Amino acid sequence: MNGDGRASAVLALCCVLVACEDAARQELDAVGSGEEHPDGQDLLVGVSPV
Repeated sequence: MNGDGRASAVLALCCVLVACEDAARQELDAVGSGEEHPDGQDLLVGVSPV
């Protein structure tokens, strides 16, 4: 039972990381398409290193 709970937690964490990665990729695509960012640091907003 403990192993199942741990697997569920890992799966949930992976889902969160994938969602963050998708959001970051969309933002990078927007920048790559010619939209200028006033400050490159804006790319890091909302994405925290793990």
